[in-house]
Amino acid sequence: MAPFDMPFNMPFEQRVEWRVEWHVEWKPNGSRMLPFDIRSTDFEVHRNWLAITHSLPVSEWYYESRSEWTLDYPPLFAWFEWFLSQFASLWDKNMLNLDNLNYASDETIYFQRTTVIISELVLLYALKKFLSLSENKNIAWILAASIFLNPVFKRLGLELNDITTSSVTRGLVGDVNFAVLPQIPAKSTFIITMIFQMASLTKLWRYPNFKNFIGSVILCGYSSFLFGWHVHEKAILLIMIPFGKSESRTAPKPVTSKFAYLLENVYITGFVILQFFTGVVHQIAFGDGKYQFLPLLATSVYCAIGIVYSWIRFTVIYFLEG
Repeated sequence: MAPFDMPFNMPFEQRVEWRVEWHVEWKPNGSRMLPFDIRSTDFEVHRNWLAITHSLPVSEWYYESRSEWTLDYPPLFAWFEWFLSQFASLWDKNMLNLDNLNYASDETIYFQRTTVIISELVLLYALKKFLSLSENKNIAWILAASIFLNPVFKRLGLELNDITTSSVTRGLVGDVNFAVLPQIPAKSTFIITMIFQMASLTKLWRYPNFKNFIGSVILCGYSSFLFGWHVHEKAILLIMIPFGKSESRTAPKPVTSKFAYLLENVYITGFVILQFFTGVVHQIAFGDGKYQFLPLLATSVYCAIGIVYSWIRFTVIYFLEG
């Protein structure tokens, strides 16, 4: 009996027990299934990345395009996938075949889930060490919570749909030509990023101390995030974590201008309005599915304004302080 065949007047306790039993024990075709059989599109993404890093030389990792899920994460993560692929071959070699698109054997499912659990345990251990060693406990707890709860929010469905979250580029293949915005080649972003990073590193070279070291790390993170060719939103942690590890004397000085103080408080308050618009107003005004991109667009633009402002403010403080 499938879920839609469940009697309407069945007691709540029996409904829960029956649903769990159906989901865990049976598929619609009557065959038994594993509890691990529930998965997202990320399953095929990482299976393909395992196949890419295991089957191809490094020079071809970012150019392989047989699957739509091309490798578009930084090299360190690509090497992590390569490391996992060495064990994947012991479970099921077929998952490492580049032509086996959407391959999902039971062995592959078990391998993917097991490596995720192990990786999460390593992450938890790292977060625990980070919290114990951090000098600024408030910021440390915020960072730890944001890292740990990100997958939890996704499991609860607190994420945008696939249409609004799909990227306009997938690494070095599958690029999209903009209709309005100018086309900026990867070499240009590399040069701009290096210029701004070298500026902060120059001061560190001339005045080497811990304060300037933390400041230069933060500004290098800003440069990568603002001017990088293909940047994941979580890369903002490259900026936030050094802030969390810095001592109070290395953080930006309090705002002395009353206008700037008022401006910053208005901006922070604006997040409440933004969330109300994206979570309530947009659903009411465009409940028919129109303008699905609008919440993501509004959030991106609003956050970009704050990030650019904080970058300018911190840059001024870093270079003007003795």
